[in-house]
Amino acid sequence: VGLISLATGTVVDFAFTQYAGKGTGESNLLRGMLDTMKPNDILIADRYHPSFVTIAALQQRGVDMVSVSHHQRKVDFTTGTILGENDHIATWYKPCRQEWMSLEEYHALPDTLYVREFLIDIEGRDGKREQAIVVSTITDPTIPQKELSDLYWRRWNCELDLRAIKQSMHLDVLRCKTPEMCRKEIYAHLLAYNLLRGVMVESAKSKDIQPRQLSVKGTMQAVESFTPAMMATESGDILYNAFLT
Repeated sequence: VGLISLATGTVVDFAFTQYAGKGTGESNLLRGMLDTMKPNDILIADRYHPSFVTIAALQQRGVDMVSVSHHQRKVDFTTGTILGENDHIATWYKPCRQEWMSLEEYHALPDTLYVREFLIDIEGRDGKREQAIVVSTITDPTIPQKELSDLYWRRWNCELDLRAIKQSMHLDVLRCKTPEMCRKEIYAHLLAYNLLRGVMVESAKSKDIQPRQLSVKGTMQAVESFTPAMMATESGDILYNAFLT
């Protein structure tokens, strides 16, 4: 599970574990990284993560979430504070304690949470019109639905980042044979990826554009083509600036 910066594409934090067994779920891994986020951050997550426990833990840290509702959660738009058609501020009640949670952790949870839920139309993978329910802990009714839904759909950038890590960085297959070496392999690849993203940020700043307007693959090719000259000459700044351009 990775926390990826929406602005720059860098991997801010990540966690991995054995492939099966107790404590290996995505939500468990995410909760182990929550302290990485700062107050006023917004976590854009897929539909697996907007649970009562995760949202409560985020709000304790002053962090908001924008996501879409899990398909098993039933939403009744006739309840709560109605903001418009299929748009309301709902009250979520604390669920029963789960086995992995201690009594102390359970009692520390609030009894209720308030989230905004509204219905939007989307285009499914088959091209047909579908509906999804956006879930947001940002409950200010003056914020338009489109602003929140557009923010959620930008999450697709992170799917492209994962593709770049797996394909461009060749991390689609772990080639090491022991857990310790697999960990080193993952860390080394993500270090290289973040260094590439850092270069992309510097290049974007120099041209007053957004880092996400640049290509990971193109950056890799530029690094590979400029590296021999950078190693062979003393004119570091001149060459580096040309490289960023």
